[in-house]
Amino acid sequence: MFANQMLVQSDGTSTYLSFFLLQPPVLLGSEDEVQKQVDELTELSANMVAQVIVPKEQLAKLIEAMATIVKSEPPTKAVLDSGANALGGIGTQIQAHRS
Repeated sequence: MFANQMLVQSDGTSTYLSFFLLQPPVLLGSEDEVQKQVDELTELSANMVAQVIVPKEQLAKLIEAMATIVKSEPPTKAVLDSGANALGGIGTQIQAHRS
């Protein structure tokens, strides 16, 4: 699955991470013809390809895991401890592993 656009929203109890694929239109012709096509565009459609809903109490752990990946050299993957609670919450241990 590939997404090139993302929207983050919150309702106060959960954070919604919505991922979209925006495919630009194919524009063909001379430079003037392409510019005319661009000028005539009124909208672009983005199709949602995935949505992840993160409970408020788990958001900080997700951010920490993502920060681990961003800060690591060489690239790593953050692994959330599988010791999740009975309700399927994210574990509290985050480990960085080399890819």
